[in-house]
Amino acid sequence: MDQDVRKTIILDCAQGLFALNGVKGTTIGDIAAKAALGKPLLYQFFASKDEILEAVIQREIEKLKQTMQQRIEPQENPLIKMAKMWDNA
Repeated sequence: MDQDVRKTIILDCAQGLFALNGVKGTTIGDIAAKAALGKPLLYQFFASKDEILEAVIQREIEKLKQTMQQRIEPQENPLIKMAKMWDNA
């Protein structure tokens, strides 16, 4: 499995567990079990639960930035958009 995919799985599982149990109520073992990994493998990606939490928060910040950027960028006029589609057809 690709390392980026595995890292995403770890973060997804951790985020769900943090939401369900709270950060204090979630252990590295819980995250590893939910991600179907052994703890030694999880530690190859993240040194601690705090590092996982930081990565989860950073990922959510990036998603928020992207959403805000999309809303801030001026929207293209639908008529111009249709004209471009006709030009490319």
